[in-house]
Amino acid sequence: MFSHTVDIKRPEQKWTPLQLLPAVGKSDHPELMQHLARLRQEIADLRDYSERVTKELRALQLKQDSDLPRTAAERPIDTNTTPEVFHIEAEKSVRGVERFNDIPLPAWTLDMQLMCPLISAYDTRLKDQQALLDRRETDVKALAENVMTLTKENEALRNDVRSKASQLQALFAGDGEGNSDGKPGGKSIVALLHEKDELEELHNVTKEQNEVLLKQNHLMKCHVEQCEQTMELLRSQVVEAEEQEAAASETLRHNKALEQLLNEAKIQLEELLEERDSLQASKEHQERELSTLRSKCSQLEDQTAMLQQQLNKERQIAQEAEEASKSREAEKQLQVQALENQLTDMQDNFVQLSHENEDADRETQKAREIIDYLEEKASALEQENEQVKNSLSELNQKYQELAIEKEKLSASAKVVKNQLDKIREQHASELVLQRSLMDDRFEGATNQLQQQVEQLRQRTQDLATSNSDLTLRTEAAERRCKISDAAATQAQQELRSASRSHQALVQQLQQTKISLEKERDKLREEVDALKVTTADTVSAAVNEKQRLEQELVQVRSALASEEQVKRHAQSSLDALKERITELNGRNASIEDELLGIRRKHEKEIDEVKRQYSEQLSLAEGKLRTLAQESQAKEQQAIQLMKEEEELRQKMQREYDNERNTLESKISKLRSANSLLRSKMLELFQSLELPPSKDYVLGMTSFDNGSVRSSCITESLS
Repeated sequence: MFSHTVDIKRPEQKWTPLQLLPAVGKSDHPELMQHLARLRQEIADLRDYSERVTKELRALQLKQDSDLPRTAAERPIDTNTTPEVFHIEAEKSVRGVERFNDIPLPAWTLDMQLMCPLISAYDTRLKDQQALLDRRETDVKALAENVMTLTKENEALRNDVRSKASQLQALFAGDGEGNSDGKPGGKSIVALLHEKDELEELHNVTKEQNEVLLKQNHLMKCHVEQCEQTMELLRSQVVEAEEQEAAASETLRHNKALEQLLNEAKIQLEELLEERDSLQASKEHQERELSTLRSKCSQLEDQTAMLQQQLNKERQIAQEAEEASKSREAEKQLQVQALENQLTDMQDNFVQLSHENEDADRETQKAREIIDYLEEKASALEQENEQVKNSLSELNQKYQELAIEKEKLSASAKVVKNQLDKIREQHASELVLQRSLMDDRFEGATNQLQQQVEQLRQRTQDLATSNSDLTLRTEAAERRCKISDAAATQAQQELRSASRSHQALVQQLQQTKISLEKERDKLREEVDALKVTTADTVSAAVNEKQRLEQELVQVRSALASEEQVKRHAQSSLDALKERITELNGRNASIEDELLGIRRKHEKEIDEVKRQYSEQLSLAEGKLRTLAQESQAKEQQAIQLMKEEEELRQKMQREYDNERNTLESKISKLRSANSLLRSKMLELFQSLELPPSKDYVLGMTSFDNGSVRSSCITESLS
């Protein structure tokens, strides 16, 4: 029975540490995931195959420990081979088996779907061959017993022939003495001698047959020795199979470790892919915010340009108002009209200042809203812009209404001019003094207003520069939006407080405007009262002067409070600028750290991909080599099965031939022995009862001829 072993070698692979393994997302690397699935399936198949091979090796080990090897029994027996030649052939067969064991397995041997039916069929075939060999062993044992019985019978016959020959010699010696004494019976002696020769020939034939049987016995002994050698060979193969089993278990453990490493690498790859996706999403979000901020900054630049144009127009209006006031100052005769013009100029300047303050506050509010929008409120900025536009339109309407009222007041002043001419001389001295005082106050107020206008102009320039700086810093601010949440909340609170103070100032200015309107109504009433009495007009003028002084004080206090609010807003803006610079520095450091981390992750991902590709190529190369080796082993296994089938058929034929020849020889030997016994009995009977001479000669010649012919045919066969 031929048997082949399975050589499962442990693959030599270079493993990388777990920290350098990639991953890969499922959506980005479907081929890698499919390859991992295939590797897992192959690992499971190899595990099942190793378990199957382990079971087969244990079964073979138990079988070889319990039964004798039968490899040599299936080979044909050559009667002409010597023990030395037999040993050489056994060594050649051992080397052939070792070379066969060194051949790698084909790829299909690793597929359990193909190997399971083949292994089951191979098991049934082995069982059939084992049963056939058992039957042949019983037949060989029976033949050996028959040969032993025949050898014993031949020994007994040889001893009988020798005893009979000694008896014949004694008889011949007695006949010789009788013939020498002149007694009859010479022909019987010749016949006996002739029969003696025939018996010797028969003895020689029997001796040759015994030699043939001895040679066959020697061959059987050689066959037993060969079986013992094959048993030793099978024991060595069993030891090798145990070693291969240990290698298979080691391969199984190695495959389990490989599977664990693959799982850990998959987890790390998924984590890296999730981190990369989150970074990409944050990058896209920042880019979208940057684009929106750029668009808003462009809108703010347009709005600042429009506001600058409006400011220029208001400056021109202010210059025209100054020229008108100068022309009104030149008209010394129209003192009341000058006072009225001064009042209107002050109202216009106050309105312009309020407008400029509102514009400055709106610009600061816009700047704050820009910072607030950079921190999360883009929609609020649009609403504020709409509110600014609405407020500007409302202020323009109010300015037009005030201009109309101014014209009305100028017309009423012309009407009152004629009445005031009468009392001009009476109050000339008082008016001169009042004019000088009012001129000084007006000059101081105009200087202050001009300074405030210059300050507001400088403020608008600063706001424009800060707006340009903000447009340049939008790209950096969008990256720092997440970090500056805490600072943004504080800035929002400060801006809200500033907006509240600004709203309070606006309300105060509105109250002042309402009071001015009330005073205007009072002036109208006073003008009507002047028509009645001049005394009432003078007292009203004095009261109006006091009231104007109080209003100037109030306006100055309001301007001082507004300056304080502006200084507070400036300090808050400076704090915000410092906070922005600090956040810029922190953002730059964080960006450097993120860039370093990103580069590090990219390097690690590239290294892991490269190592994984190397391992993949190495595994594919090993799989190709295993496939080639398995194909070669498959061909050798097919050839071995063919040779085994041919050897089995040949052994069956030789076994049948040998059995037939041995049976024929045994039957012939038995017939010859029976014939020899009958002849010996007849000889003994003839010796005891001597017949007539003619009868003895005829019977002996006939019997000797028949015996000789039978012996010759037997020897020829």
